[in-house]
Amino acid sequence: MEKLIEKITLYDFVAMIIPGLLVSLSVISFVPKEFYEFYKDIGNDFVAGALLLIISYCIGWIISEIAYFHVKYSIIDKIINFIKERAVETNEIPQKLKEEYKKSLEIYLGKSIEMDEIKKYGEMAYALIQTDSKYSRIHNYNSSKSFSKNLSLVCLFLSVVLLVHAKLIMDITYSIICIVGAIFFIIGCFELKNRYESFKYKVNYYIYVYFIDFVKEHSKEENKDVGSSYIKKYVIKVNDLQNQGRKR
Repeated sequence: MEKLIEKITLYDFVAMIIPGLLVSLSVISFVPKEFYEFYKDIGNDFVAGALLLIISYCIGWIISEIAYFHVKYSIIDKIINFIKERAVETNEIPQKLKEEYKKSLEIYLGKSIEMDEIKKYGEMAYALIQTDSKYSRIHNYNSSKSFSKNLSLVCLFLSVVLLVHAKLIMDITYSIICIVGAIFFIIGCFELKNRYESFKYKVNYYIYVYFIDFVKEHSKEENKDVGSSYIKKYVIKVNDLQNQGRKR
């Protein structure tokens, strides 16, 4: 139970509260005097801080839902793909791993399934491997994926906030700083979307690898052993991808 609480706390803080807090503070920047009066009316630092965190948490969940459509349907992806003409093969799960994953699903479900059906069992596989602490790394990747997704939308929001500030405040120096900041956040939006795709790929990869291992460990019949020789190789490949991501 303690481990579960730790996981929820990490996910909530990283993926929800931080993006929600950034949006809250950016909104407060438009009404600083009103916020200060509200803060004085509360008269308790702990209550004010707790209230801000609760509001930020709620906003974070709203951001998460909106960000899903942002990363899935945004025109930014089309622009990036058009400019870079990236090869999609680099983010494709290897066919051999898909076949082993399909075998594992069939063993667990006790029935045959088609290759195009394996995606719909992704949530089930993820839930099952989460029950074993040896597969905890996938939770960290999933938290990072959600954080990147949410923060990408927040960056877009902050860029708009800075541009509005640049328009409202009639000061050249301040306006230039706001415009530069807005450009920075727009670039950050692009980069975080790329980071989201990277973590999404790693999460999917680990779901396949860990579920194969999960079924292997829990299978009682020797003739139902699934390609364990592939586990180490695929985990090493994902670790290499992680190290490459850290170097960027």
